[in-house]
Amino acid sequence: MIDINEFRKKEQLQSHSFIFFEQGPPYCELGWKAYKSFNHLILETLREFKTVHGVDVYLYEHEIINVEGAFLWGFCFFETDPVKRNKLSKCLNQKINLIMVRFSQFNGRTIIHNHENGFTPDIYWADFYAELILYAEIKLKHVYSPPQKKSYEKEDLDLGQFRKSLTVEEFKKKIKAYNSMSSMEDIQYLSALDGFFTNKSRSNKYLREEFIPIMNFLDIRMIPTSSVLTLGIQHENFDAKITDTETAQEIIIEITMGSPKNDHLLFPIIDQTSFGVFPVKTMDYLKKEKDSLPERIIEVIEKKHKKNYQDQRLLMVVVQPEYTYQNEGYVIEEIIKEVRNSVSLGKGNFQEIIMLCGTKIYNLF
Repeated sequence: MIDINEFRKKEQLQSHSFIFFEQGPPYCELGWKAYKSFNHLILETLREFKTVHGVDVYLYEHEIINVEGAFLWGFCFFETDPVKRNKLSKCLNQKINLIMVRFSQFNGRTIIHNHENGFTPDIYWADFYAELILYAEIKLKHVYSPPQKKSYEKEDLDLGQFRKSLTVEEFKKKIKAYNSMSSMEDIQYLSALDGFFTNKSRSNKYLREEFIPIMNFLDIRMIPTSSVLTLGIQHENFDAKITDTETAQEIIIEITMGSPKNDHLLFPIIDQTSFGVFPVKTMDYLKKEKDSLPERIIEVIEKKHKKNYQDQRLLMVVVQPEYTYQNEGYVIEEIIKEVRNSVSLGKGNFQEIIMLCGTKIYNLF
C-alpha cells in the first residue's frame, strides 16, 4: 500500500519530464544513424546543464507494455527548492525542445512535466509513475561481486561428457535434463549470483553462451536427431560441427555474443531489486548499455571477419532478449538495418551470418 503523504513528499523533490513515442524507441522512427545524432545532442545538453547549473539529469527509457509500441523517455533531477526546481525544469525542457524540432519526425512532440497543472498519469503508466517516484533515490550497485565459495548445491554441468561426439538427440537430452527446473536445487542455481546467469565457472559460461544457443539452433533448423554433433570446447577451432549421417554434409558453427560491454552486471543489478521499476540512476545506466547493442554486434562480427576462416562456416551472433525488449519486432528490425548498413564485409567468408534471439533466428547476411 502506498502512503500518499510519503509519495507527495518524495514527488516534491523530483522533477520528471516525459516525451512519448508511439512507434517504439525513438530509433524506430529516426533510424540508428539519425538516432545517434539525436541522442548525442541530448546527452551533450545534459552535460552542459550540469556544468552551468550543477544539476545531474538522469535520462531513462521505459516501455509501456499495455500499449503496443508505446515508449517514453524521462528526464529526472532532484531539487529541494520547488521554485528553483520549476525554473530549472522549464530551462531544461526548452533545451530539449530545441533539439526535438531539429528532427522532422519529432516536430510538435509535446514534453510533459510532472509539476505542471493538470498532470495526471493515465491508467497505462500510473503504476510506473508511482513506483518511479517512490524508488527514485535508491542506489543500486553496478558491480559484480560473486561469492568466493560456490553458493548453490546443484552439481556443475560436466563438460567432459561433451568432449566426444554425440548425436543431436543425445545432446538435447543432456542439456534439457540439466536445465530443467524440477527441484529446489535447480531454482537456487538459477537465482544464485554465481549460478546460471554468470560466467564465474566455465560450465555456466558454456551452457548459457554456447550449448543452449546450439540447442535452439538445432530445433529451429530442424536438424535430424541422428546427426552427429562435435563441440569445440577450446580443443577445436570451431564451436560446433554438425554432420548429417545420411548425406555426410557438415555445418560448422562459430558462435559469438552480441551484448553490451557490461552484460555481466545485468543479473546482479536485477538481484538487488524487490520492486518492479529500477531507480532512475539505474535506468539511466541501462539505457546507455542498450544503446550500445548494435555497435557491439557490429564489433563482434568485424572481429570474426578478421579471423579469415578458410572453411565454409556459419557465424551465429547470440543476443539475449533482455536487450531487445523480449524480441520486439520493431526493435529487432532497426538493429538488423544498422548492422547490415555498417558491417563493411557483409557475410565475408562466412556461409551465412545469423542472429539468434532466444528461440528466433534472424538472417543478417
